[in-house]
Amino acid sequence: LTPGTIGTAQSICYNTIPSALTQLTSPTGGTGTYTYQWQSSPDNSIWTSIAGATAAGYAPAALSTSTYYRRQVTSGTCGTINSTSILITVYGNLTAGTIGTAQSICYNTIPAALTELTGATGGPGGYTYQWQSSPDNSVWTSIVGATAAGYAPAALSASTYYRRQVTSGGCG
Repeated sequence: LTPGTIGTAQSICYNTIPSALTQLTSPTGGTGTYTYQWQSSPDNSIWTSIAGATAAGYAPAALSTSTYYRRQVTSGTCGTINSTSILITVYGNLTAGTIGTAQSICYNTIPAALTELTGATGGPGGYTYQWQSSPDNSVWTSIVGATAAGYAPAALSASTYYRRQVTSGGCG
């Protein structure tokens, strides 16, 4: 009795649904009739059977932690065998970090640069930035060329809000 093979390892964003785990090769041997039970594990050591997951393939729900999966194959009285496990890696929850503090300045003067106080975290890494400004904290406009971790505004003649968008891979 051999278990066949199941889907391949994946890396996904926090709280998203991974691709379905499919049968790549069928089980062989035994009686020729097979039943299945999918299992999950946080550490590739302690396994828990997934209720109702008894098909040849399995579609996991959204994940917020990295999880291993395997498929048990049973063939009559010939026993039960486990497939090789696969890992679905979940990137940390993407957070934007924090930027400089509020300021009060005189008319038509240059404010202090807006700096990164804490860095972005989560996602696959490789962060890109886009600074935006708003006159009312409601309608936002991207600032052309403002794509660094920090931003130095020009002289201001009106009160202005600033924020920084952070992107990490396909994680938003």
